[in-house]
Amino acid sequence: MTLRLIDTFSGIGGFSFSAEKLVGGFKTVAFVECEPFCQKVLKKHWPHVEQFHDIRTYNPEPYSADVICGGFPCQDISQAGLQAGITKETRSGLFFQLMRIICLVRPKYIVLENVAAILFNGLGIVLGELASAGYDTEYACIPASALGACHKRDRFWLVAYPSCLGLQRKIRAGVSSQTWSQKDSRRINPDWRRYKSKPVLDRGSDGLSNWIHRTKALGNSVCPQVAAIPLQRVLDLEKLTVSN
Repeated sequence: MTLRLIDTFSGIGGFSFSAEKLVGGFKTVAFVECEPFCQKVLKKHWPHVEQFHDIRTYNPEPYSADVICGGFPCQDISQAGLQAGITKETRSGLFFQLMRIICLVRPKYIVLENVAAILFNGLGIVLGELASAGYDTEYACIPASALGACHKRDRFWLVAYPSCLGLQRKIRAGVSSQTWSQKDSRRINPDWRRYKSKPVLDRGSDGLSNWIHRTKALGNSVCPQVAAIPLQRVLDLEKLTVSN
C-alpha cells in the first residue's frame, strides 16, 4: 500500500524527496508552500502535484491523506531568534494552522520537524495540541552529523498517530521497538571537497542573482537523509497496524 502524503511548509520538497526516493511507499498528493522560488522548484520536480500557497486558507477534504508532514516556522523557537514562542501572533504560531489541517484531514500519521530548541520552547504546546486532537507521539533529536554530514544541524523530529490504534501499548509490550534506527537512512559523504562546485553567480532573465534564494531555500530545507528515519518509522508502524 502506498501512503498518500500532504507536504506542508514544503520548501524545496525535502520531505517528499525523502519519502518517495529514499524511503519509498509514499506518494505526495499536495504541497503547501508560500515562497515563490520554492514553488518553482516544486513545480519542476513534481509537475503533477497540486500546490497551495497559503496554509491559512488551505482546506483539504477529510481523509484525503494518510500522512501529513511539515517543518513549521522555527524563527520564534530558535535560539537565534527572539524566542517569542508558539503563539497565534508569531510565525511559529502557524503551527496552529497545521493543527487545523490535521483536524480536518485526520491522517493516520503525522511527521513534524523543527529546531532542537523546541524541547525548551514550545514542546508542551505541540504535544498538548496533538494529544487534544487524539494523537500519541514519539520524538527525538537527530543531528545531520550523525549521518556523516559536515555540519551539525541538530533537529527535532516527531511522529504521531491516533491514540485509538493502541500502538504505544504494543510498543510497551515489545511488539515494536521504541527507538528510531539510523540504519533506516543513507549516510552522507562528509568530504565536501568531493562535491562539484557551482558558479557563485547564477543570473536569471532579470539580470539579478538568484543565489540568495537558493541559499535560503537550502537553509530552510529538511535534510532528506535524516527525514528518512521518522518516515521509515511510519512504515514500520503501518506494518504493525496491518498485521493486527
